[in-house]
Amino acid sequence: FEKSKRLLMQVIEARTLNDMASAIDDSIRGDFGLDAASVLLFTDANVAGASQGALHVVGPVEARERLGSLLEGDRAVCGQFRESERAFLFPDRDEPIASVALVPLRSDELVGVFAVGSCQPGYFDQSMGSLFLSYISDTLSRLLPPMVQRHTAAAPVTEIATETR
Repeated sequence: FEKSKRLLMQVIEARTLNDMASAIDDSIRGDFGLDAASVLLFTDANVAGASQGALHVVGPVEARERLGSLLEGDRAVCGQFRESERAFLFPDRDEPIASVALVPLRSDELVGVFAVGSCQPGYFDQSMGSLFLSYISDTLSRLLPPMVQRHTAAAPVTEIATETR
């Protein structure tokens, strides 16, 4: 509980998407001792400063194609996902992730997923409880949409300013 509370306080205080992703990555690897964290946002919009560290922006169609039924429920899914799914969730890793806990991020609709990974094959399994993952994902689901909106609203202004010069 204390680790989750500390993580969520850092996430709430984050001013940018990258600050939020950095806080998540640091906490999951440092406090929780896991090997990887990933927040995938599903949007076709141009999100300024995205896809760094634990944060990745992907199109909703590509996400559905790559993750399929993993996106169907509202609850955490834990286990040894297919290699292609693990690579999609945790890109640019030298040491591959062997087991994953994934929880959808939903506001009014699916906005992304929050995933944590371990290099140990049996670390996550279907019998695990997911109370704290759900708690973290519920908070992220409420904080991310307005933050993404602020980051996408800023992008067109820059593009317009560049075009008028």
